[in-house]
Amino acid sequence: TGSTLHGADGARIALPHRLRADGTYASEPFAKVDATMNSAGGHLSTLDDLARWTIIQMDGGVWDGRVVFPRTTVSLAHRLIAPHTREQARRFAYFDREGWGAGWDIGAYRGERMVSRFGGYASYRSHLSFLPGRRIGVVAMSTGGLGASLTDLVAAYTYDLEAGRSDAHRVAWGRLDSLRGRLSTARDAAARQEAALATRTAYPLPHPDAFYVGDYEAPGYGRVRVTASGRQLHLAWGVLEGRLIPPTAAADTLDVTLAGVTYPVTFEPSSGGAAPALVLERRRFSRAAR
Repeated sequence: TGSTLHGADGARIALPHRLRADGTYASEPFAKVDATMNSAGGHLSTLDDLARWTIIQMDGGVWDGRVVFPRTTVSLAHRLIAPHTREQARRFAYFDREGWGAGWDIGAYRGERMVSRFGGYASYRSHLSFLPGRRIGVVAMSTGGLGASLTDLVAAYTYDLEAGRSDAHRVAWGRLDSLRGRLSTARDAAARQEAALATRTAYPLPHPDAFYVGDYEAPGYGRVRVTASGRQLHLAWGVLEGRLIPPTAAADTLDVTLAGVTYPVTFEPSSGGAAPALVLERRRFSRAAR
């Protein structure tokens, strides 16, 4: 487990995956660099290490009979610090969430106290949780498609089985059937996206390259650079970069995919031949002086 990519064996890093229209999966590039090893994907780890970490948390800082962390330190990490104030934050998948501890979500599953931490980046998803009262935990990870939902399903099924609930199988298979139904919908959505991308990629840009190309700045948000090559536009924002996909009509909003997430990029109109600013993530970036 580490918080940098320096020295990591790239061949061991599981790649994110994109669902295609035919139901198969395409691997995507690993988008992380050291500069983006922060919240939402700040560590590289393995199932074994995450399982060890979860056991240490459940056992009050003890691993294999050895004290790794003081019990009081671990206990404090699981104490509620800030309750959720929005109703939609109090429920996630099959789990209730009361609020935040120190790096953990504090909540419950079917009335039993649960400590958890879920995370996602691009198409990656990780699920870490445990029930302190039962001394059982689950670590599940996925790399694309509907695997994110499957991690939560596996955890809930495990807890129901361990608790001896008579409806464990019925509930799990019902959830799995619902997930299977979503797979067909996801394939249809992928087909529409692929068709739209093919159409948009071939669509001519409504303005000359000079209208878009240049550097744009926003206080506190750094610099965005737009470049052109063969009538293809590319956007770079720090270490994140992607191709700008033209609109399907004469509009000034293009799309860019950065680290697996697609964002609209709107260029402000101008009578002087070059866009004076662009808007990305609701933030206005003004064209930088040459």
